[in-house]
Amino acid sequence: MKNIINTVIATLTLVVASTVTNAASLKVEFTNIAEHKGELMVVLYDSAQAYSNNGQPTRFVSIPVSSEQAAYSFENLPEGNYAIKLFHDTNGNRKLDMNMLGIPQEGYGFSNNVGRFGEPEFEEAVFNIVKDTSISIIVR
Repeated sequence: MKNIINTVIATLTLVVASTVTNAASLKVEFTNIAEHKGELMVVLYDSAQAYSNNGQPTRFVSIPVSSEQAAYSFENLPEGNYAIKLFHDTNGNRKLDMNMLGIPQEGYGFSNNVGRFGEPEFEEAVFNIVKDTSISIIVR
């Protein structure tokens, strides 16, 4: 019986250790923020399905803005592929304001700094997290 308990404890220790080593952090730096007020509404996706349909995000965070730059670290992420969408909510209405022609009136951005003329596909915005990763996104 004692050997079984020791084996179970050893197995659980290995499982916990492998889970911890596969967890990573993602540090994102946001630059070129035009207005120094409001919040960056940042959504992290781990699949093309969720990204394309504005489905369930892996994480969502609202980051207060007070200067031309901001940063945020997502912790304990499984290693894998991710993409980010964001907009700068300057007026607090929790949506990206557009003009009559559908042109954004507030800042926006995507991982890999793609999407100059509309929302990019997941495959364009995707990046891989292996261990701790840092990326930078320009807010347009």
